[in-house]
Amino acid sequence: MRRALGLDAGAPAPRPVPSRPTEPHPTVPRHRHRFVSDGQVPVVVVHSRPDQPPPPRPDRSAAQLEIERAARERSERALAAAQARIRDLETQIVHVNLARDEALAALRQAREQLAAALAPSPAAARAAAPALAAAPQVVRRRGRPPKPKAERAPPKPRVKEPQPVKWWVKGWRDTAGD
Repeated sequence: MRRALGLDAGAPAPRPVPSRPTEPHPTVPRHRHRFVSDGQVPVVVVHSRPDQPPPPRPDRSAAQLEIERAARERSERALAAAQARIRDLETQIVHVNLARDEALAALRQAREQLAAALAPSPAAARAAAPALAAAPQVVRRRGRPPKPKAERAPPKPRVKEPQPVKWWVKGWRDTAGD
């Protein structure tokens, strides 16, 4: 026991056991610290003096300029598309107005011809009556025109529904009619 404790004077002292192995474990990579050398890290002075504005950053301003140019191009394309759509719609409106005016002129002319045909003699009036009845009438109404009675479906006859079975009431079997 004295020898284990190193109290034995005559015996050589035991060698101390190293606490860490000299070789790292083969599966764990050994991490070495790497220090930066001069010139590897860019240095940027944010404010050299308080009375001077900060210097412009060319990398950010160029990127911002490209973003703004792309946004302007998109907005110009959208504007051109909107203007083309406006021109198309205006053209459609003009065509519709021309068609309406032509239809109204034709209607006026047909009415004048019928009125002229009715004026000279009663026999001509009787002959022109079917043409006058067939002439379209300009009537402005709101909503749908009513359906003629011949097209309307006849009303469905009402069928009396049977009374429900009240199964939660005592004696429901007597009233259900087995």
